[in-house]
Amino acid sequence: HGLFIVAGERRQGKTSLLQEIVYNEQMSKLSLVGVHSIVQSQDWGNIESVVQLGHETIEFDSNHALYEGIERIIVDTNSVKNWTKWIEMAEQGQSVLVSLSINSVRTTFNKFVSDLDLKTCLRLFNVLNGIAVQKLVGANYQPCSEIFIAKQMHKDQLRKHLIDNSFFKVNFVDDFKDSYQSLNQSIVQKLIRRKIDVQAAFESSDDPEALDQILKRMGL
Repeated sequence: HGLFIVAGERRQGKTSLLQEIVYNEQMSKLSLVGVHSIVQSQDWGNIESVVQLGHETIEFDSNHALYEGIERIIVDTNSVKNWTKWIEMAEQGQSVLVSLSINSVRTTFNKFVSDLDLKTCLRLFNVLNGIAVQKLVGANYQPCSEIFIAKQMHKDQLRKHLIDNSFFKVNFVDDFKDSYQSLNQSIVQKLIRRKIDVQAAFESSDDPEALDQILKRMGL
């Protein structure tokens, strides 16, 4: 249970990534999945036990009969108006996966801090399991991801920064080494496997200078 966010700019394969996550979860434990999606024609047919909840019902109360028996909820709408509803569902033991049209882990957290009041933000941090920001790279649209997995000790750190009004000091690379993968690290993996070329790597990097230093250290 908990809240997981799949982010990325539009047309970067967020829905496909959500489907992959749910498919893998269903392989280990089959449960009823409810999907709120802007595009109702989106094909979830290859995944068992999926119920289309519609987009017009997204503002229904979290205790509405619509959600009865549903253990996993997908909110594939690229934005969220009512975070409290999804936080409550995660607190009640459901698994909630949300898509956001945002281009980085830091930008996602900055949006939480700026848009939500302190109490709501602390509740969100408490149920947050992680964030994956996907970017399709190169002519073959290879998925590269910036990933943050929210372990309990990291949630404690994030909450402290939030309460101390020092969130700007958070350095994901240094502070969360064991649970954070930068976009550059993902790009390098694709380079090593020859899934993308060097030009595509630098064009898609969010920090080309840092990528250049990584490649030089690796002798690439």
